[in-house]
Amino acid sequence: MKTGSDLEIERNLVRGFERGIVLSSTGATVRGNDFRGNRRWDCVDRSTGDGTAGTSNTWIANLGRTSQPDGICRPVP
Repeated sequence: MKTGSDLEIERNLVRGFERGIVLSSTGATVRGNDFRGNRRWDCVDRSTGDGTAGTSNTWIANLGRTSQPDGICRPVP
């Protein structure tokens, strides 16, 4: 899943893909999603800024076993 800026991405279940979510945009709010179970990465944010874990986006209560950077998704089994 790729997004543009100023989006709200909420309550999605994304499984079985190469990557669950990949953001390179700014100003997105990613909340309450389950991205666990993807092949390479579950949660990726390539932006930099003052948001969650040094990104330019806000990540709230998302699940993902693998994330880059660490801290954007909670690694619940």
